[in-house]
Amino acid sequence: MTHDAFSCVAEASEATFEARTTSGASGTTSSRWACGDEREPVVRAIWRARTAMNAKLYDATKFRLRRCELAEDARGKAVVRARLELTDYKTFLGTNLADDWFTLATDPSSDNIVSRVSSCGRVVVRDDSRRNKRFADALGNCVCVRARDGEFLALHRSDDVGEAPGMLVFPGGHAEPRTVGFDGRRSMDVSEYMFRAATDELREELGVHPRDVSRLRCLGITRRVVNARSCMVFYAETHLSSEEILRDHYPRARDGFESARALALSVDELLARRDRMPGCHVGALELLRRRLELD
Repeated sequence: MTHDAFSCVAEASEATFEARTTSGASGTTSSRWACGDEREPVVRAIWRARTAMNAKLYDATKFRLRRCELAEDARGKAVVRARLELTDYKTFLGTNLADDWFTLATDPSSDNIVSRVSSCGRVVVRDDSRRNKRFADALGNCVCVRARDGEFLALHRSDDVGEAPGMLVFPGGHAEPRTVGFDGRRSMDVSEYMFRAATDELREELGVHPRDVSRLRCLGITRRVVNARSCMVFYAETHLSSEEILRDHYPRARDGFESARALALSVDELLARRDRMPGCHVGALELLRRRLELD
């Protein structure tokens, strides 16, 4: 789906706290999703402990996945709408990525999951927002990029990153609310930006410029069973061969330090290694497999 069939709306959160970030003599104030008075001290303690161990970690605002909805446009075509709000990496680390994440998922309303299927039967949306309402749930992204020779590019994560260290992943990261000026105070359509942010990740992590890839298609949003981490999954093709990417582009990637190496793998090779992938990327691989079945 393109951004006109998969819309993303960033909204003001119902439960927020005011956060002020100061840089030099100036500062900015944002209205972010609040994890609750009981959890906030835990989040701060986890952040202090994690940054003491890894000085490379830094806090920044992120888009929180509030819920997904299925609707139809004026022509009767299925439209998926992702409703987002503002959170930050520190709260994500202290909820989704905390050792006691499972205690946040055990809510009395956790069984209330609603599934909707489009009239064409090809689009399914599961609303599990009540189950995951106590997670920061910073929405990540990943791109299944297919090289000219049919191989897909993957990264073996570095051991000193904050998330999924040492695991096999598709290139990706997080969209940055500050890039579009979203501070959690007013609603705005960020659909085009979410697609652009995914191509930016290709350049930053793989060294592949947006001009070298086809128009992105969103395959869906996956959620990891362990810690409920969500990921917006994209598909793209490039005229570059996997050899060119590994030899000429990846070595110059700005954020190449986040991975130990890049690999070019077939879908079958990826499936054989899925036990080394985080759950949200295993879900991305399944969406990719289904997408290729339509070719």
